Amino acid sequence: MTTVADRQRRRDDYLVALYELTDGIAGNRATHAQIGERAGIEGNDIFEIGQTVSHQGFAKFETLGGLFGHVSITAPGIGRAEEIISEHEARAPMMEELPGDGRLSSDQERLWSLLLALSSAEVPLETRSPLFKPGMANGTS
Repeated sequence: MTTVADRQRRRDDYLVALYELTDGIAGNRATHAQIGERAGIEGNDIFEIGQTVSHQGFAKFETLGGLFGHVSITAPGIGRAEEIISEHEARAPMMEELPGDGRLSSDQERLWSLLLALSSAEVPLETRSPLFKPGMANGTS
């Protein structure tokens, strides 16, 4: 069964591939075949994922033609792709320590997203911990 995290990861892979193929320039185009090859997505999946990404406003189908139809990236697509790339770059040093291919399970992905959200929140670290008790930060507990 395909999980929500798996679907999101494939959409992210599609969008990053489109971003890379278009040099992150709105209006530049790539074919479905190029996107599929870059993202590792095969067959009809590339069209289904592309339609979802298009409906989200991140890409635009420019021409018909099956695998050789053209897709362009939109300004919101550029922003989202850059967010995805930044998230991957932020966790890259930690991923080197994982066994195997470095892919996270859907549970690990959710945990990682939570940790990223917490680390970027403008809240003092000690108040983010469920184990924090008032007075711990100044040594009185």
